[in-house]
Amino acid sequence: MWPDVHLKVQIACAAVPGGGLSLTGQADVANSLDGVSDEGDETHRTEEFDWFMQIVGKSESRPVEQRRAVVKFRLERRGKKWKIVAIDPLHFFAPPKAS
Repeated sequence: MWPDVHLKVQIACAAVPGGGLSLTGQADVANSLDGVSDEGDETHRTEEFDWFMQIVGKSESRPVEQRRAVVKFRLERRGKKWKIVAIDPLHFFAPPKAS
């Protein structure tokens, strides 16, 4: 069921309350994802991605932070659309650390 990876990145950042917008507002972000698992039925799904993220700060020093984790999404079908109901680990999408 894996949708377009770029779309998944946008969805994930939008799904994190304040985190995704804070992250992209404070840094340039590059992502690389590989699908690990895709399980579920017509109403509930769990998808896992091996996710690498490189975060380059927008400050003058341009600090670089790299993150890598297996990120799990739980989705539920609501009408005709899928909704992300949980992301683990959520802190993966937190704003960059202050340097």
